[in-house]
Amino acid sequence: MNDPMLSCRHLTKRFGGVTALDDVDLDFPCGEIVGVIGPNGSGKSTLFNLLSCDLRPTAGEVSWDGRRIDGQAPHRVARLGIVRTFQSASVFPELSVRESLAFAHWTARARGARTIREVAALTGLAELMDVPCRTLPYGHQKILGVALGLLTAPRLLLLDEPAAGLNQTEVRRFLRLIQDIRSTQEIGIGIIDHDMGLIMPACDRIAVLNFGHLVALGAPADIQSNQAVLDIYLSGDLRRDAVH
Repeated sequence: MNDPMLSCRHLTKRFGGVTALDDVDLDFPCGEIVGVIGPNGSGKSTLFNLLSCDLRPTAGEVSWDGRRIDGQAPHRVARLGIVRTFQSASVFPELSVRESLAFAHWTARARGARTIREVAALTGLAELMDVPCRTLPYGHQKILGVALGLLTAPRLLLLDEPAAGLNQTEVRRFLRLIQDIRSTQEIGIGIIDHDMGLIMPACDRIAVLNFGHLVALGAPADIQSNQAVLDIYLSGDLRRDAVH
């Protein structure tokens, strides 16, 4: 395993009397794709909010290349190379695809950002450069969100439910994009999603959260056959994938 880029230790977050995340240890190494799954309310988005410093932990710590970063401003963390996308498609509706990509590229020009042409080709947006963002199909808006993230020169890309709202054809397209990023970009990727058709083939390791606890961590095949995980997903896609 590569040296961890982003690590959390004993990470805990409470909201009043509710513990959303409880004593979680997890690493996101360079060059690895780590999935995070679990039922709604299990703490997945809270974890990403803590890793990207949009929230401060109640206890525990987050470190980047061995240096503690929890408590820093989110924009400073983004400048370190930790870039996060959100579940809803976030685009500039009044701009064209080209203008949106140019803005993202401008924000990271001092960090050796990839070229707009390169990212447009990688994400399949090269033929849509002059299309207004507001008229893009939803699936392409989600892909544009990833393209904007790539143009900010990330070292770790955190994707929060990228398959949410996508049909199966769009999920397969998104899976190919993640695999292409993996093969061409020297970055780590973290993915939260409920779609096992994306998570299982994309990830090297999968972390399973339930009621804020890390209940399992391992390779996709190990997660599919883990009884504690199967008990959480009694009638879901994970059990069917494990059987077949």
